[in-house]
Amino acid sequence: MFAIPAVFDIIASTLNNVALTMVAGSVYQMMRGLKIAITAFMSVLFLKRKLYRHHWSSVVVIFVGLILVGVAVLTGSNSGGI
Repeated sequence: MFAIPAVFDIIASTLNNVALTMVAGSVYQMMRGLKIAITAFMSVLFLKRKLYRHHWSSVVVIFVGLILVGVAVLTGSNSGGI
């Protein structure tokens, strides 16, 4: 019963480690925040849970932050970091 989720967890951990070798650690950590938004959408879709206005506004803030980080990485801007 636990074999299927365990296999998917191993695959996810492997892909996370590959991603970590390809981008900066700070970008990797920011992009992991997408898990919260995906979980919110899946809870509405599959579990039929109701999310309130403050939940949706939080998901929007997460998306805006992820978009800003993604654009910064794609444009190659560096704001004085290492």
